[in-house]
Amino acid sequence: MGVFNVKLQPVFDTEGAAQVIDITMVFNTAGKKKDDILFDHTLMRAVVPTMQYTTESIQLIDSHNLAIGLYTVDTKRNTHREFRIEKDILAGEELTVKFQATPRHVTESTRCGPQVAIEKDNGGLSGAGLAFLLIPATADGDVLHDIVIEWDLSSASPTTRAVCTFGEGQRVSVREKPSVLSECFFAVGPLKSYPPVVAADTEPAAPTSHSAFGMYWLSDPPFDTDDLGQQLNKLIPQMARFFGDDEQLFRVFIRRNEYKCASGRGLHRGFVFAWTPLSPKDEDMVQDFLMHEIVHNWPRLGFTTGGPEDLIDGWFNEGIAEYYSLILPYLFGTMTEDQFIERFNWRISGYYTNTDRTVKNKDVQDRFWLPGRVHRIPYQRGFMYFVQLAYKLHISNKRSLDELIREMIKLRAADKPHGINIWLSLVERELGSIARDDYNDMSEAKPIILHSDVAKVWILNSNWRLEPVKQEEFCLGFPEENLSAEPRVIAGLGWKSRAAEAGLRDGDRITLRYGFLTEADVWPKSFTMNVERGDEKTPHEITWWPRSWHKVESYQFIRSA
Repeated sequence: MGVFNVKLQPVFDTEGAAQVIDITMVFNTAGKKKDDILFDHTLMRAVVPTMQYTTESIQLIDSHNLAIGLYTVDTKRNTHREFRIEKDILAGEELTVKFQATPRHVTESTRCGPQVAIEKDNGGLSGAGLAFLLIPATADGDVLHDIVIEWDLSSASPTTRAVCTFGEGQRVSVREKPSVLSECFFAVGPLKSYPPVVAADTEPAAPTSHSAFGMYWLSDPPFDTDDLGQQLNKLIPQMARFFGDDEQLFRVFIRRNEYKCASGRGLHRGFVFAWTPLSPKDEDMVQDFLMHEIVHNWPRLGFTTGGPEDLIDGWFNEGIAEYYSLILPYLFGTMTEDQFIERFNWRISGYYTNTDRTVKNKDVQDRFWLPGRVHRIPYQRGFMYFVQLAYKLHISNKRSLDELIREMIKLRAADKPHGINIWLSLVERELGSIARDDYNDMSEAKPIILHSDVAKVWILNSNWRLEPVKQEEFCLGFPEENLSAEPRVIAGLGWKSRAAEAGLRDGDRITLRYGFLTEADVWPKSFTMNVERGDEKTPHEITWWPRSWHKVESYQFIRSA
C-alpha cells in the first residue's frame, strides 16, 4: 500500500481572499505502458463545467525530476478527459504532478446544477474533488493508500481555516482509495462551523480531523445554523444505524450562490447544499430537501454503464432517497402521522400530474436538463416504484424493503457488484417473476397504481385509504424556456392560464426573483414572479397556482370513518 500525498496551497490577494489553489500530488504508480491512462478527469457534471485542464496546464515528473509527456483523449460525450502517458513507467515509480485550480466565473444568469465546481464565496473557495483534482485511473485510483492531505496556509490570515470531508486542519490523513477523493469536498477561507470554534478548554470543541460531525459555511445563510447543526448531529447517526452503518464521520457544507440555484449533492460521508439570496426556500422544503441529500450516502445503485451521469438508472438513487426522506422522519418520531400523510399525498400528486409522465426511462437522460418536468421523473417514478414494492413485500410476508436495501448497501461497501441486475435478483428471490415485470413496466412509463390500503405498511391499524381523485396537471402558463432565454421575456402566455388570470402579460421582463420550480411542483404550493413591465419603475409581484384547468386521474389518501 503506497502513500498518496495531496498538497493544497491557496493563493491570496492583498485583502486576504483566496483566489486560486496551487496543487501538488505525489504518489507511487502501478506499472504503466505507453498510451495507458494516468488520470481520468471529469470535464462536466450535468451542466456544470469543472477545471478544463490540458497538457499545457499540468507538469508531470518522475523521481529523477524528468518530465513525462502526456496527451489527452476526450470521451463519454466529452464529459471526461483521459490523460495518457507517452512512454512506459515502471511499477513503483514516484510521480509528482503540479497544476493550478481556479474558481469558475459565475453571474446571476449562471445555470443551476450540482454543487461541485470550485467557486468563490466570501473570501474563500470550495469545491468537490472531482472538479479540480486529477484522480488516478483504475489500478492507482482503486487501491487503498495512505492518503495525506496537507494545506499550506503560510501566507493566509490567522482566521483562515481549511477543511475537507476527512477532517479539518493543515494535515489530515486517512486510509482510503484515491478515487474517493473525487467525491470529497474541500473548503478554505474564513469558515464558520457547527460545532463552533471555542477556546480549547471548553466544550463543545471545534471540529477537527477526529470529529465525527462537522458543518461548515463561508457566508452566513438565512437560517439558524446552530439549530440545523443540532438537528443533523442527532438525525444522521440515527439514519446511519438504520442503514447498518457504524462509521460516524459526516461532513455538511453550505454554499452561497450568486446565481439562482439552491441545489445539493451527496458526497462521500456527507453532502453539500446551496442557498441563494435571489429566492429563499420555504423552511419545510429545506427540511425535506436535506433529508433527501442525507439518504444518498447509503443506498446507491451501481450504474449500468459505469458513469454517475447515467440517468437511465437514476430512478433508483433518486427514488429511494425520496422514499426514505419521507419514511424515516415518521419512523423516528420527528413527523406526525398527519404530516406524513400530507407529504405522501404531495408526492403522489407530483407523479400523476407531471405533464411529462409518459417519458420512458431510456429517454430521460437526453431530456433531463431541458425545460419541462422530465427532471422530476426519476424522483417521482422511483418513489412510486419503491412504495409499491414495499407493499408487495409486506403483504407477502417476505423480507422487507428495508432488509433488501441494507443488503445492497453491504454489497456496495464491500465493493461487490450492486447494479440493476443484482437488485432485481434480490427482489425476484422474494416475489418471483413479478419483480422484473414491475421493473419493466416502470421503465416503460406505465402508470403505477398503488393498492388502497398501502398505508398499513408504515401505520399500524391504519384508517387511511388511497382513493381515486381528479387533479390539475402542472402548468406554468407559459413556456418554461422563457426563464432561461436571452432576454428573459414572457412569450407564448396562455391567455386562459392561471398565470394570465393573475395578471402576467406577454412582454413582461422576467427578473431572477421568482420561486423554485421544484417547490412549485409540490401540489398545494403557489408560484411567485417579479416582472418588469414597460417603463414602469416598480416591478410587479405576481402569484398564482401553477396548474392547468385540465384534470387528470390521480390518487390521494383519505381518512376513513
